[in-house]
Amino acid sequence: MLPVLFVLSGVLMMPFAARRFMRGEVGVGLVDLLVIAIFLFLSWNIHRTGEYRRSGAAIPFVAFPWILWLAWHQGPVYAYWAFPAMAGTFFLLEPLPALATPIVAWLALGAMLWKTLPSFDFSLLMGTLLLVPGFTYVFATRARRLAEELEHLSLTDSLTSAGNRRALDARLAQELALQARAKRHTALLVLDLESFKKVNDSLVHGAGEQVLINVCQMIRGEIRACDGFYRFGGDEFVIVAPDTAHDGALALAEKLRSRVETNVGISVLPLTVTIGVAEIRIGESVEDFLRRVDDALLHGKRSGRNRVHVAAA
Repeated sequence: MLPVLFVLSGVLMMPFAARRFMRGEVGVGLVDLLVIAIFLFLSWNIHRTGEYRRSGAAIPFVAFPWILWLAWHQGPVYAYWAFPAMAGTFFLLEPLPALATPIVAWLALGAMLWKTLPSFDFSLLMGTLLLVPGFTYVFATRARRLAEELEHLSLTDSLTSAGNRRALDARLAQELALQARAKRHTALLVLDLESFKKVNDSLVHGAGEQVLINVCQMIRGEIRACDGFYRFGGDEFVIVAPDTAHDGALALAEKLRSRVETNVGISVLPLTVTIGVAEIRIGESVEDFLRRVDDALLHGKRSGRNRVHVAAA
């Protein structure tokens, strides 16, 4: 929508530029044409590159000087262009820069117009102009906070607070890209809780869910802050361990397997885990990587369960 809005803004400004030339105001008309050209160029640049953040961020730094220039040369009535410019800034910049930019423009307008308007008109204009960034900042920060909460919820398993499959796919794609560029080691551990159905069926309602929560808390206590932890299915979990080669991944898997087997603070009933381990191969896709580590998990379960099995390198 941003390129469309830029084009629409440029088109709406063209009659004003034409009127300048018709009235002999060539200098003002040329400035209007320059601003229109900038709007159209930014629209074309977004369409061409897909990069809208930098182009969008440039708009306030074009619009406000233009508004100030018009108000200085053409009269205070042109200060009313500041209302849509102030509101639009919060859609183009982060909340704090978006607040600072209109405030600077407001101060500049105040210094420019305080002698050219009657005191009541000046107070009314400046007061209403000040309300725009104030209210819009509150709405923008609240909308951003809600968007962040929604994004977090869309990437998180509601029961265990582990990442969900969508978050896992995004993390694996990132790790594969980094592995291709930096050639770093990244390991994947897939954990399957065995006998969990029996545990869930034997306990009172909700107790099985608490067992899952306890397992996740234990795992989080054993992995690093940089490691990713995700719920892969009902009782399957995945750990993405960057900068971890074969030996480190194997040691972590054995530690987790032992912690579940000893069952300290996890469940009142016996619980074990089988873990498949694999390290990313150069040029491997996400699907192939997951398939290979899942095969390692199945091999471990068929070999007797409560064990760690490493996929072929």
